[in-house]
This record gives sequence, structure tokens and C-alpha cells, in this order.
Amino acid sequence: MGLNLGILIPQSNTYPAIGRDFMDGLELSTKGCSIHLHIEGIGFGADMEQIINSVQKLQNQYRVHLVTGLIGHHQIERLYQLMNDLESLLFYSDLGAKLPYGLKKSPWIFCNSFDLFHSAIETGKRMVANGHKNIVNSTCYYDAGYGFTQALEKGLYDSGGSFAGHFITPLNPREQEAALMKQYMDIVNPHAIYAQHSGIFAREHASFLQQNKLSSGFPVYASHFAIENELLTDFPGIFQNTKCVTSWMPEEDNEASRKFVSAYSDEYGRQPSVFSLLGYENGKAIAAAANSLSKFLPSEIKRSLETVNFESPRGRFQFHPDTHRTFFDQCLWNIRFENGKYIKRKQQQFVNDTSLTLELMSGEIQAPGGWYNAYLCQ
Repeated sequence: MGLNLGILIPQSNTYPAIGRDFMDGLELSTKGCSIHLHIEGIGFGADMEQIINSVQKLQNQYRVHLVTGLIGHHQIERLYQLMNDLESLLFYSDLGAKLPYGLKKSPWIFCNSFDLFHSAIETGKRMVANGHKNIVNSTCYYDAGYGFTQALEKGLYDSGGSFAGHFITPLNPREQEAALMKQYMDIVNPHAIYAQHSGIFAREHASFLQQNKLSSGFPVYASHFAIENELLTDFPGIFQNTKCVTSWMPEEDNEASRKFVSAYSDEYGRQPSVFSLLGYENGKAIAAAANSLSKFLPSEIKRSLETVNFESPRGRFQFHPDTHRTFFDQCLWNIRFENGKYIKRKQQQFVNDTSLTLELMSGEIQAPGGWYNAYLCQ
């Protein structure tokens, strides 16, 4: 007998490999374990009815002991309520595109997030600490629809910084978009620019920087998906001295990350993505919990997950007892263009302020706003 594991997988137009990468990471970390996988697609993660139907199919048809997967934030409280009512376990990952207001700890739910909202908060703090107190937030129609601006604002305002303005590229860029961006920055004259872009919009943004040379005139801080390695390769020199705060880069040099990147590359012939990382961490935690049990009762699996503790590529993996969420340090990386290629160097590491996440989760659930689908599934 083995653990029956249900897996919720989204699809994405911009990142078509999102599901495959998550599954590859999960299978890599559960290889050799007695775990039976049952997979259900959830579309773009915007339809909670579809997600709930998938969960119920996994439970009723496949009799899964635990549900994991990569899901979004829209109406997540409905899924929380269902799992609590059923006393059924959910261990999910998200990218952290929204501050977790009101998502109070649930006894049956665990979350391993990439915590992009925390990266944005820490970016605001780092910008002010580095003397950049007056910031322009440069983003686009798609990325502006999530909670990153609110997160950046919190980091800035709490540290004594402010916004000089916001430059938002429309869904259909204007003919002279790159020139208009430069004109705006020259007029506003911020201390630094925060670039919040992803997918096709990150590539679009890089093409604007290539034309207007803004990155050579202003300090630039970027979100994780605005500086992906494939993008850097295609735009040499444009991101010289760009900084990024994130909880993980493939270039991370700790032993667990080196082993993960090496094993993943050997197994699949490519470098792991963030989605691969989350699948890997989830699988490793589930395997550790399952291997300590002889009987897969929900209460026993829950207790086992609560005590999971191992070194992951992002550091020590464990669930905070007051939130049932993982908590990893954020790191400031600097990107240099040297001898015809980009080099990423970690400059600082910041201890995760778990009290901030607890404060957000203990607050009131905010009225719905912004985009409904899972982040990066445009």
C-alpha cells in the first residue's frame, strides 16, 4: 500500500510548461517512494467551481489521502472551507501574487508559496536602505492587476520611501512606447525604477530598455520573472547592474540547491524553473511525511507534515506552527554583464519576518480586486 496523492495542475499560455515542470520536480523528489500520483487539470486557475470539482473527483474516484498542486488565489477561501468541512488535507503551492490577507491558519491546509509578495515588500525596504527613496513602479497592463504594487508600497512606506509615479504599459503598446517611457522617467527623475513584468510582457519591456537605454541612466530593481535567464541571453548588456530580491535563483550556491539543479538537469536535460522548484519541495515534504507513517489517516498525515524539517534549495523547509506556511529568507541579487555574459551574484540575505505574514493572515479578507486567474497563466 502506498500514499494516494492527488495533484492539481494549471495551464498557462505564457508558460506552457508550467504543469510539466511542477510534475517533473515532484516526481524527482518522490522517486523510489511508494506514492501513487493522480492528476487533474484546473484550467487557468480562475474557476473555483472547476477546482472544487477536480478536488472532489480526486477524493471520490481515486480516494486520495492528500491533495497537492499549483493553484491561484481567487476565491481560495472557498477551497479552504471545503477542505475544513471534509477534514481533508490540502498542501498547495502558489507564486504569491497577492498578499495573504485574512487567510487564517487552517488545521487541514498547508501552503508552500514562492512568496513574490514578500519579495516585493523586501525590495521596497532595500531600495530605501540603498538611498533610493523616490521610486517609479514600471509595469504593464497584465502584471499591474495583481498585488505587487500594494506589496512594494508597504515595503516603501514602512521604510520612509514613496512613489514618484507609475508607468503602466497598455495591453497594446503605443507606437512610441519606449520613447514615452524615457520621456516620463526624465520628467519624474526617480531615484530608481522597479520593473514588475513577466512572460511576454517582460520580453516587451526588455525591448523598450534596449531602445531607450534607461537602465544605464537609472538604478533598476526587477521582479523575479522580469529577468529570467532566457530573457537575459536574448538581451545582452541591457540588465547590467540590475538588482532582484527573490527567495531562490537557479544560481543559488547552497548544497541542497546545487544537488537539485544538477539532478534535475541530468534527469530532464534542462535547468529547473520556479515551478519545478515548488513541485520538488512539495514532493520532498510529502515523501518525508509519508515515509514516517504506516497508516495514511488524515490526522496522522497532518501531524507528520507539521513536523517536516529538511534542507531545500531555498533553505530550511518547515511549516510555521502559527500559519501552516513555509518561510524562507529573501536574498538580494546583483546582475553583472561580464565578458559577454551575465553573472548573478548574491549580495545580501534577509531573515524572513514571519510576524509580517502572520499579521497579514490575521487581518480581514479584502474585497476582491485585480485579476482572477492564477498568476503567470495569462
